[in-house]
Amino acid sequence: MLSFLYRSLNRLLPFATPGTPITTDLIHLAVLCSLLYFAPQIQSYVKDNFLYPDEPSSSQHDTPTQAAPNPDQDILNHNIDAVLGEDRPSPPHQNPDPVPQEHPDPAQPAPADALPPDLPAPDAPNPAGPAVAGPSTVRHREVGAKKAKSLARRDQRRAYHEFQRSQGEAQRARDAEGATEREAALAEERARRAAVEAELREEERREREERKERERREAAGERRAREVAAGLARDLLRERGWVDLAEVAGRVGRERGWLEGLVRAEGMVGEVQGRVVMVTGEGFLVRVGSEEMEEVWRALEGRVNVSGAERVGFEEVGSVLEGVLRRGGQVEA
Repeated sequence: MLSFLYRSLNRLLPFATPGTPITTDLIHLAVLCSLLYFAPQIQSYVKDNFLYPDEPSSSQHDTPTQAAPNPDQDILNHNIDAVLGEDRPSPPHQNPDPVPQEHPDPAQPAPADALPPDLPAPDAPNPAGPAVAGPSTVRHREVGAKKAKSLARRDQRRAYHEFQRSQGEAQRARDAEGATEREAALAEERARRAAVEAELREEERREREERKERERREAAGERRAREVAAGLARDLLRERGWVDLAEVAGRVGRERGWLEGLVRAEGMVGEVQGRVVMVTGEGFLVRVGSEEMEEVWRALEGRVNVSGAERVGFEEVGSVLEGVLRRGGQVEA
């Protein structure tokens, strides 16, 4: 029994087992797609013909107060539809007023009270005056459930769009009310920013001018210091033959290294007129010529003859040269 049920389910259900023939799967697929495609039509047909069948006599029993066709009333309904811009059919089998009403006389036009508020009465002396709505004589049209749902959805969309339009108009009205204040506030903010930017530009200009003036003063001071230091070094070197670079640099407010670079840049170091000008390790600028060196060699020769030494070191040569320079008004370190 279970195997029979299993085989039956495999045959009825598409794509159940790998062993099912491809033709069976294709047939099941076609049937399933057809059912899915025609399902809305089948559902509508079942609802209209079986679940909610139309009864011809129901409208007569439900609307006993409807009058005979009135040509004037048809013209009035057409005008109302033209003003409203669309046909608003009422739901089927609706009777808002169950109390029987008197039938209007077909030979007489519809009363002025029966007109909607948007249309003035033909014989009314004051169209803007209040009017009392009379009994409605608009004929009801029976529609199916699907059409009723479609109309309901259309009414919902219309109400939604109307709500959105009203919200947009209200927002535009609010924006228009505060436009003047916002423009004034924006103009004030722009003026304030322009003033701040002008002040910043003026401050930058002052700082730039001050920086240029400071740089100009520094450059002028540097030129004066270089001229004074170089002149002092030349004069002292010419008079004494040696210059204390630290002392001269201190007079112009600079360091010894700055003055060393200056004398080298000015071309004061090197061989000048048969004499050698050099900067010692202790920071002295000295000038040594052939006369000073001859005196140094004579002094060293006398020391060697006295001491009997065979070699003379650089330290001894330096000390002798220092003594010669000191005696001649010069110094070597």
